[in-house]
Amino acid sequence: MRAALRLAVLLFACLGLAWQVGSARAEYLVMEVGLQFPDRLGSVPLWKGERYPEAVLGHGVEYRAPQFAGSVYVYNAGNPAIPDGTANDVVRTQFARARSEIAAYQRQQNLPEPQLLSDKPIRVNAVEFLSASYRLVRSNVESLSLIAMTGYRRHFIKIRVTVPAASGDAGTRQMEEFVQNVARMLADAGAK
Repeated sequence: MRAALRLAVLLFACLGLAWQVGSARAEYLVMEVGLQFPDRLGSVPLWKGERYPEAVLGHGVEYRAPQFAGSVYVYNAGNPAIPDGTANDVVRTQFARARSEIAAYQRQQNLPEPQLLSDKPIRVNAVEFLSASYRLVRSNVESLSLIAMTGYRRHFIKIRVTVPAASGDAGTRQMEEFVQNVARMLADAGAK
């Protein structure tokens, strides 16, 4: 089983490298909010971006590296009046829902309840994300997972990042840096 997991990780890493080498610049545009997701966020390469079939679900943009998975979701959930930032009930309610979905998924899969590690805002310049990080088990692997959310140009920006629990404090820093990099991207886009 471990050999198969290592082989799968190696295969995904090789496929990711081949994809990067084959394309000079891989970016993903979310026109609804005027965001150009770069081919790298920090040191993490863009894996894929997609528009979901249902408009209310918006877009999913994934960044992957060995031992790291980060996703950014840009959606409005059918609400045309989402305020910017986190100091409003609309974003706070959506964040609470996203957090409850983590626990519901664990229960549904008969997995242990996620352990809350932190619940704090992450702020860069004028952009703030609500965030919560957890220790949880997925596919028999103990992981650290962070969820973060803000409102931006009438959309929710939700981030989900997962690293192996064995990465400890370095993994926690890597997750928070990913959120900070997204916040910088939003701040830069807002300044234009």
